[in-house]
Amino acid sequence: MSDYNDKQQVVLEYLDAVSLEKTESLRLLISHNAVFEFPYALPGKPKILNGRDKIIQHLIKQPFKSTFLEPIQFQVTLSGLLIAEIHSKETFNETFKIYNQHLICTVSVVDGQIEHYKEIFNPILRLEGLLNLEKD
Repeated sequence: MSDYNDKQQVVLEYLDAVSLEKTESLRLLISHNAVFEFPYALPGKPKILNGRDKIIQHLIKQPFKSTFLEPIQFQVTLSGLLIAEIHSKETFNETFKIYNQHLICTVSVVDGQIEHYKEIFNPILRLEGLLNLEKD
């Protein structure tokens, strides 16, 4: 299996672990010193998380559950950075509203673990779900 396929597999396993809230799988897939970035995080939510334990706590305490939909598109840069285009369905825990979300993620995988992860998403959809806003 090529390095590209190995990295792609790590990301697919990570998405599965997030979706199914598999804490032990997340521990294996995320590096101890990993950095996760969420530049469009909602107010009160962290934009940067450092360290596997903080990252996992954040992931399992989300106010929504994500289901990641196929197909997931992958590209790799010359420096080895993996770029993933992901479509997900997010169901908010309190409102049970369902939104389709489009994510762009850059992922650095080293020795089979995620070292750096940056997720770009539409914050308006998350805000609408969290605030129970009705569309006009």
